[in-house]
Amino acid sequence: KKPSEHQTEKILTGIQQIGRELSEINLIYKR
Repeated sequence: KKPSEHQTEKILTGIQQIGRELSEINLIYKR
């Protein structure tokens, strides 16, 4: 059993969400 694979998937999706939020914040601040 490898719980690490599931964990990495969760971490990657979390990083993607954070990246989207950061890009949105950057767009707001650049205006």
